Amino acid sequence: MDSHDQRSISVFDDVKENGMLLNAVSYYAGPESCRSVELIVLEFLSDTVLYHVCLKANCDTDEIIISQDLPSDMSQFVPIPPPPIWRVLVEHSILFYWKMINNQGYFDGLQIDFRTTVDDPAIPSVQFQIAASSLSTALVVQCPCPTDVLGPENDGADSQTGQK
Repeated sequence: MDSHDQRSISVFDDVKENGMLLNAVSYYAGPESCRSVELIVLEFLSDTVLYHVCLKANCDTDEIIISQDLPSDMSQFVPIPPPPIWRVLVEHSILFYWKMINNQGYFDGLQIDFRTTVDDPAIPSVQFQIAASSLSTALVVQCPCPTDVLGPENDGADSQTGQK
């Protein structure tokens, strides 16, 4: 995947608009390091169409390169097991996605929401970040409403009377 093959985050538009489901996720270490994740391949399926979205670490700028094309020389990458959370997300479609730009203007984060509806808190979002030429994955879960955590005394009501 050369920089001229770099495509914008809009590759996720095709996935979302066609209702494709996540089919598989593969993680790969780069040729330089067997511990550093340099490539993540998200595989989506719709009927009989198999669609790849590759997230690759740009080692020069620490940015994420998104492409539909697998690298031409996959043999340079070492497969490593993906985090177990992906088992929960397989067969889900994308609800939302975000391109994250850091304070220095670099595209070094991406977040994908695999929920089926906005009201479904059971499925977490996945966030990808790049630092030191390595992609990391984090879960983003919906927090309970502050009144659920803090109790009714913190919902704007008077602490003595309980009235708002």
